[in-house]
Amino acid sequence: MRNKCCCLQKILCAMMAAFLLAASLTAFAQENGYTFTYRSGSYAAYDQQHATMPFPMTEIRLDGPAGEAVDGVRCSVQQIDGGEALVWDDQKGSVTWSFNVAEAGRYALAIDYYALPGVGNIPEYELCIDGEVPFIEAQQLQLTRLYQDAVTVFAQDNMGNDLRPSQEEVYTWQTSDLYDVNGYVNGSYLFALEAGEHTLTLTAIREPVAIASLCFHNAQEAPTYADYSAAHADMAQGADTITIEAEHALNKTSTQLYPISDRSDPMTSPSDPIAKKLNTIGGENWATADQSITWEFEVPADGMYNLTFRFRQNFLRGMLVYRNIQIDGETPFREMAQVEFPYGVSWQTTTLGGDEPYAVCLTKGTHTLTMTPTTGNLAVLMARVDSVVNDLNTMYRRIIMVTSATPDLYRDYFLEESIPGLIDNMAMLAAELRSVEQQVQMLTGYTGTEAASLVRLAEQLESFAARPGTIPSRLSTFRDNIVTISTWMQTICKQSLQLDVIYFTPAGGEIPRTASNLWENFTYQAETLVGSFTTDYETVGNAGEGDTVIDVWIASGRDQAEVLKELIDSGAIGQLVSIQHIESVGYWHMAHSFVRGNWSRSEDSCPMILAKCCHDTDILTWLAGSSCAAVSSFGSLAHFNAAHKPDGATEYCLDG
Repeated sequence: MRNKCCCLQKILCAMMAAFLLAASLTAFAQENGYTFTYRSGSYAAYDQQHATMPFPMTEIRLDGPAGEAVDGVRCSVQQIDGGEALVWDDQKGSVTWSFNVAEAGRYALAIDYYALPGVGNIPEYELCIDGEVPFIEAQQLQLTRLYQDAVTVFAQDNMGNDLRPSQEEVYTWQTSDLYDVNGYVNGSYLFALEAGEHTLTLTAIREPVAIASLCFHNAQEAPTYADYSAAHADMAQGADTITIEAEHALNKTSTQLYPISDRSDPMTSPSDPIAKKLNTIGGENWATADQSITWEFEVPADGMYNLTFRFRQNFLRGMLVYRNIQIDGETPFREMAQVEFPYGVSWQTTTLGGDEPYAVCLTKGTHTLTMTPTTGNLAVLMARVDSVVNDLNTMYRRIIMVTSATPDLYRDYFLEESIPGLIDNMAMLAAELRSVEQQVQMLTGYTGTEAASLVRLAEQLESFAARPGTIPSRLSTFRDNIVTISTWMQTICKQSLQLDVIYFTPAGGEIPRTASNLWENFTYQAETLVGSFTTDYETVGNAGEGDTVIDVWIASGRDQAEVLKELIDSGAIGQLVSIQHIESVGYWHMAHSFVRGNWSRSEDSCPMILAKCCHDTDILTWLAGSSCAAVSSFGSLAHFNAAHKPDGATEYCLDG
C-alpha cells in the first residue's frame, strides 16, 4: 500500500512539475524580451518594417496609356466609354510604368479601370515595384466586376413564388484601391516608396481590363463622430423616414449576392406565409472583402438622420461581424469604418451608435449607401494567427524530418537537441496563442467555443515544452490542432450577414417597429402550417390546369433546378442544341441488379434504358421544354459473359 502511495505521489509531483515548467516558460516568453514577428514576406511584416515612414498627402499619378508593354504584350490605346485608356486584352504578359516620388512615405494605390468582357472571372494581377514583389499578397491582387439584377420587379410563377432574377454585368469605369481580400488587413495596402525614380509593373493573371490611370495617394482620415457631429451642429432634423428594401440593390460586386427568401418571421418585408418571396439579401454568400453591395435612395429634405438595420447574423457563433459603410463613396466618420453586428439566432435591429445614435448628414436628392465586409478589430489578430500557423507548420516539418511521419514510439529522438531552439519557440508560440485568445475574449465579451482551439493548441505546446519526450507519440494530434486553427481562421474571416431592411429615420425620431408580437408570430406560423397541406412545394416553375406535368427526380435541391432551367429558358447560354447527360451504373449495381437480379434476362424485364434511366429522360424532357421524338438504346455484354468465365467456375453463381 505504501509503495502505491509513493508511486502516486511521484506521478502527481511529475505532473505538477510539468505544469509549473510550462507556465514558467509561457510567463518567461510573455515578460522577458519576447517580440512577436509576422510571417516573413507577408504584408503584415512589410507594414511592420516600414511603420515609421510618413503618409504624404501628395498624389503620384501614372497615365494608363503611358504604360510600356513588356516582351510584345498585345495592348493598345483606345477610347473606352468616353475615356482614353490602355486596353489590355491579352490576359498575359506585363506592362510597366515609370514614375518619380518627390516625398518618401507609404502610399495607397488606386487603379481607374474598366473591366472588359471576358469569361466572368475576377481580374487578377501581380504587382512589382522596381522589379520586385513587395510582399507575398501582391502576387495575386484582385479587381472587382459590377453586377445588377436583370429586372427591378421580380417575376412570379403562377403560384405566386418570386423567381430569382439573373445577374447581368454592368460595364462602367471603376476606381478601387488595392486591398486584401483575405481579411487580414483593414483598408488599403500601403506601399513604401523612397524618394526618386521607380517603376511599377503589372503582370496579368486572368481577365482583360482597360486602365485609364494609376494613382499613389493617401486619403484624408475620416473624422471621429464627435468632430463630425460638431461640424454639423446647425443641421436640422431630417424630414421623413427613408426605407430601403435590402433585396433591391443598385449593384453588387459578386454574382453570389442575389436576393434570397426568408419565411422565418412575419416582420420580414415583404412577407408571405405560403409563397416564396425574395425579401432579403446576403446571407452566407456575403462574407468577404471583395463583396460590396450598393443601394440608391432619395432624401426628401436636408437634415440629420439615424441609420438602422434589420439583420440576421446567425453564422459566426459567439462573434461579431463587421461592415464598412460608405455614403456616396465616402466614410462620413471613423466609427462607420467597422460597424459591429452581433451574433443572434433570430432577426435583430441595430441603430448605429446604440443608445446614443449617430446622426448622418444628408442633403436633398439622390444618394448611395455601400456596405463591404471587413474583419474589423479581428484583422490584426488574424494576421498574427496566420504567422503562428506558418511557424507551426515549419516546426512540424522540422520534427518529422527527425522522427518521420510515423515515429517509433519506443525511441527517444532527443528533439530538443536535434532542433535547436525548439522548446523556446514552442513556449513563445503558446504565449502568442494565449494572447490572441484573450483579445478575442475582450472583443466578444465572453469565452466562446470559437476560440477554444487556440487554448487547446497553446496547452499542447506548453506540454511539449515541459515534456519533449512525448512529442513523437502526439504528432498526429499536433498536426490536427494546426489544421483546426487554420479552419478557425477561415471561419472568422467569413463575415456573413443577412439584411432585410435599412432605415434612415429623422435624428431622434421613432424607429419603425421591426419585431413581431406573440399573436402575429402565432398567426403567421399557423398560416404556414395550413398552407403546407394545400400548396405544392415540389413543383418548379409554371404548371397550369390541363398542362402535361411530368415528375422529375433530381439529386440537387430546388434552387439548383430553378437556376439550371432558367439558364436554358432565358437563352443566356445560347440556343440549346444537345445535352450530355451521364448516368453511371456502379459495378455492384450492375452485378446484383442486371446480372443476377430482377433485370438479368431481357425476356423477363424491360430494357436497361427504361429500368435505369426513366427518370433521366424525364429530366431531359423538362430541361429541353419539348416532347421526345424518339428513344434508342444500344449496348452489349462486354464483360459479364461466357468468354470471361473464370477458370473452375460453375455454370451458375449459386452452384459454386
